[in-house]
Amino acid sequence: MITNTRLIISVFVLERKVADPRDSRFALRQSNSLILSTTSLVSTFLYLNLFLGHQGRLNQCMRHNFRILSHFRPCIFGNSSSRCWINRRTETRVLVRPFTSEQFRFPSNLFSWPMTDSVTKEEAHTPLRVGLVQFDPKVENVEFNIKRVKERIASLEPGTVDLICLPEMAFTGYVFPTAESILPFVEHPDKSPSRDACAEIAQRLGCYVVAGYPAPTLTPQESKEQAGEDASDPAEGAKKSEGTARNNAIVVDPKGQVIHEYTKTNMFETDLPWAQPGSGFTTFTTPLESLGTVSVAICMDLNPHPPNVWTSAEGPYELADYCIEHNVQTLILLCAWLDSGASPEDTQFDAQTVSYWIARLRPLWYSGSDKYTVIISNRTGTERGSKFAGSSTVLRSQANKHLPKILTVLGREEEAVRVVDISE
Repeated sequence: MITNTRLIISVFVLERKVADPRDSRFALRQSNSLILSTTSLVSTFLYLNLFLGHQGRLNQCMRHNFRILSHFRPCIFGNSSSRCWINRRTETRVLVRPFTSEQFRFPSNLFSWPMTDSVTKEEAHTPLRVGLVQFDPKVENVEFNIKRVKERIASLEPGTVDLICLPEMAFTGYVFPTAESILPFVEHPDKSPSRDACAEIAQRLGCYVVAGYPAPTLTPQESKEQAGEDASDPAEGAKKSEGTARNNAIVVDPKGQVIHEYTKTNMFETDLPWAQPGSGFTTFTTPLESLGTVSVAICMDLNPHPPNVWTSAEGPYELADYCIEHNVQTLILLCAWLDSGASPEDTQFDAQTVSYWIARLRPLWYSGSDKYTVIISNRTGTERGSKFAGSSTVLRSQANKHLPKILTVLGREEEAVRVVDISE
């Protein structure tokens, strides 16, 4: 406790204009039509002078002023003898001399509060950490695959990641040659190992989790209701298939609740024996403001929808165009994408596959904006004769450049969890 000490509050003027005088976090005194804000502290011979850069002033005040005012309010506002004047050395600093109270207690850590430009810069940058989980699921072995993923992410501590992305059909495997072969693995809402695993991961880490799984079919009306009003119109070829299951993606929030579900719209040949197509692309939002509007798609959704034929110059670019039209800032693509076969001796990432992904998202890179982030979570390994490309990656559009920045890319055969900050 500090007693019998005359305190001086040094006040910094925020560019001769500041916030609403009614905001008690900011307003100390109004002098010469200036609202003054506390940013540094003096006690006897201890002078903690704080010089903030232009970018850091408002953020720094918002962090510290409420706590400072809550401690000093009895002194500053409780005594009519407090007065305010301009320091003649500079017109931009004002001093307030409150009375001293022997009964006033100061917290022991008062002078250890972080009040530096470096803290301000850190606060101005809010990280958004995405965890890519790339592994080799074993088909029809759900329990083993769930255990494998949990082992992979066991090293992650709660609060160290904001979003976990798993591949398409993450826990069941992907290659089911017939409708009958997949039926035992179709997961209903009341009995879904994939949902339960995602909820457990989300609750432990305090993050969002996105994963693919096989879901039961819907009636046409149920499919429209799930897709919502902003859903894109699926291809004519997709509309004809009824299927016995759906190739789905779920989004689980940190409380373990499913907040969004999407059904794959564009069918790959492996899907055709059993998959009911969805009703088009959809969007959703989360409290993670840096994500912006989000859309989840699945593997073949990136390709031209039948009967369209794609050319790099003319398109069509169904998924990328949808993202632009619906102001999607973050696209999450869950994949079981096949290896290109190019340079098979190269165990690093499949460059031909990554190049193709980039090419199919061309409108995003040519938009002139740097706001688009694409998260591609692919699987690796071999399943029933199909070899997968791995090479999970995160791409960011760049203003005035026609190619994205690759924030990270995993190896072709790498099984790992890669956490990347997509807010940088």
